[in-house]
Amino acid sequence: IVDGVRPPFGRAHSEKGWLRDIRADELAANCLRELVRRNNLDPQLVDDVIVGCALQTGEMSLNAARQIALLVGLPVTCPAV
Repeated sequence: IVDGVRPPFGRAHSEKGWLRDIRADELAANCLRELVRRNNLDPQLVDDVIVGCALQTGEMSLNAARQIALLVGLPVTCPAV
């Protein structure tokens, strides 16, 4: 494990929430991008991506970590869970 980051808090499902227009996978992808940036990581050398997801419903019942890794531009050979 290199580092950890968490997304911002807000009322994502609220009509007035400032996160309402941002998909959950994009929020998490921003976290992973920041990890890569601040640790000066070569994306080609990332061995694995592990993402915690407390409420997997709807579209998030897919492998969210895989979607996030691909959004960030990690190689398709990088496992993610």
